[in-house]
Amino acid sequence: MTNQRDHRYRVIVALFLYLLETPYRKQDYRKQYTDKCRTSGYRFIIGDRVWVNKHPLNSSARQRTSKFIPRYVILSQRSPTTFEVANLEDPDVLIGVYHTSALRLNQGPSSKPLAPLR
Repeated sequence: MTNQRDHRYRVIVALFLYLLETPYRKQDYRKQYTDKCRTSGYRFIIGDRVWVNKHPLNSSARQRTSKFIPRYVILSQRSPTTFEVANLEDPDVLIGVYHTSALRLNQGPSSKPLAPLR
């Protein structure tokens, strides 16, 4: 009789432990499945030219939006996901610190702005 009780007790404990671990196993499975489809973002480096996603008001009198006009350059990296950004014309003056989700790589010509020879 004690063997049956011990066996039942062990089965109940094993079932209880299995039920306790189920959410963690499912969470691990979901993470593995999601990570298969996940792509790593672009790795910005210092000196890259980027667009900064701001949300300024549109001026219809100028007939163009200032959201995409200026290009910016990355000055430094504060953390793996945040960067200090400066205007391309005045790279010594810091404009702000932006998260990588607000930055887009500028894939235009890499030449510097034209300067007069004299």
